Amino acid sequence: MRRVVAAAVSSVAIVLASRANAEPPVAVKTWPGGEVASITVAKSGKVFVGTFIEDRAVMPPSRNGELYVTDGTPAGTTRVASLGPTPGYFSAHVFPFRDDVLFGLAPDSLWSSDGTPDGTARVADVFTTGGIALGSRIVFRAEGDGRMWATDGTTSGTAPLTACATAATLVGTTAAGALFAAEACPGSAGFDGLTLWSTDGTPAGTVPIKDISPNGQPVVMLRVRSASGQVFFATFSAVDAGTGGSAPLKLWRTDGTSNGTTLIASPS
Repeated sequence: MRRVVAAAVSSVAIVLASRANAEPPVAVKTWPGGEVASITVAKSGKVFVGTFIEDRAVMPPSRNGELYVTDGTPAGTTRVASLGPTPGYFSAHVFPFRDDVLFGLAPDSLWSSDGTPDGTARVADVFTTGGIALGSRIVFRAEGDGRMWATDGTTSGTAPLTACATAATLVGTTAAGALFAAEACPGSAGFDGLTLWSTDGTPAGTVPIKDISPNGQPVVMLRVRSASGQVFFATFSAVDAGTGGSAPLKLWRTDGTSNGTTLIASPS
């Protein structure tokens, strides 16, 4: 069985290599002075490659992004879209979505592609490096904006999930939906600090379920793990850590519901 890998020297190449190394690798595409940003296999089996070529003749350097699809042969490697020059920082993060892919293009765009030029389009003016699949949608954190968003791969079906702009962090999924942590929106009764939210991928189905900050004080979430349909995570007080004092961990468990989110271990 063969796989697609990338190698970079003075140029970058897409290389087809054998898992057992019984066959010599074969270069299927080379970009002089280029770089591969990501290689992703869609559920359809298509291999998508995000690349860019840097032009240092201008300042700041301009990077021209391109998306390719390949079947592992030179003849089967074609350019799907030329995304144009982007001044300064450039990055393309391609991730699977249904039978196709979505890709975030830094600094400010989200695209979808089915592997054809006509089926590749800009979806929204927002950038992400990936997300969590939830039914027919993907829930993701928007870089820069900081909010949690969701998309069904169309412009009309892409929107932020909360009314207020609060920086969010994806936590995981349960039977109740996707979970993320974010500060509560102003005026949210019973929520005045870092809050655990549940979402079904729509704004109407996005609700705060548990305030996990002590008396509204800032806390930090870490060490998230999923097991048996539940999500476990730890928090500690940012105030204690910032003053040089001890910042003991608190261990939480949630099934994605308010009643099912409990503190299971805390220092006495």
